[in-house]
Amino acid sequence: MATAIMTFYNEEYYLPWWIKHHSKLFDNGILIDYHSTDRSYEICKDLCPPHWKIVKSMYDDFDPFTLDLEFQFYESTVSGFKMPLTTAEFLFVPAALDNIDRFCIDQKVDYFRTYGVCMVDTNTEELPTYDKQLYAQKYHGMINGYIGPPYNPLPNYFACFFSRYYHNNTFGAYATGRHFLIPPLAPKFYKEYQALDIFTLKYKYSPWNPTTIARIQQFKDRIPQSALDDGKSGTHCLPEEAYISEYNHYLSTADDLRKDPIFLNAYNYCMSL
Repeated sequence: MATAIMTFYNEEYYLPWWIKHHSKLFDNGILIDYHSTDRSYEICKDLCPPHWKIVKSMYDDFDPFTLDLEFQFYESTVSGFKMPLTTAEFLFVPAALDNIDRFCIDQKVDYFRTYGVCMVDTNTEELPTYDKQLYAQKYHGMINGYIGPPYNPLPNYFACFFSRYYHNNTFGAYATGRHFLIPPLAPKFYKEYQALDIFTLKYKYSPWNPTTIARIQQFKDRIPQSALDDGKSGTHCLPEEAYISEYNHYLSTADDLRKDPIFLNAYNYCMSL
């Protein structure tokens, strides 16, 4: 059994696509509502499989430390494989998760890191519709190996900040943000396994319109100053001009991801669901 665990706050724009996709991949889901004020909770109730859990967060703000604790708590309540996601992140696989789970068990792999994919809207005039999956309409971007924005030129930027872990541990041994693991807390046989051609599609810059730009900025007023003072969550508090600059930076190198045969394999499988 595999469980998707996701947090949301005022995500009514992305939720129909996210639920439609992940409810076909995962046996189980736990969706954590960070006290949304729009129709996000009602959309989850209407669209999620009836056995999926939709719960209210135990916390009032977006402190990255307590956010990770909440993910770990809910991970510990379910058995089998599990994956932490946000509403803008889509797991992309080339085969059924049952087959992937069996492979991981046979290879004694407790964790594997997906390939991080930065999705970029190359045609902002074409607004996506809910009658098709989002990735059937917006499929441009860049995969691991590209550098980040000019002010954050890490050579492994996407690998670090756009990928996620799929694991079979009681709960993830996450460093803050859940993009990394803390090795001393990880299982004895922990491997950074990445030979499964599995992706996490990050739809931060796609679709690109006033609604999604406002979404990027909506979290900043709920991040405690103590977290910012500790150097956490600063990427959520940039001025709008910085996000537009990021988008333009990525737009200059974005391409049709279906040109990559490995990505196309996963794309075709997900389109067949």
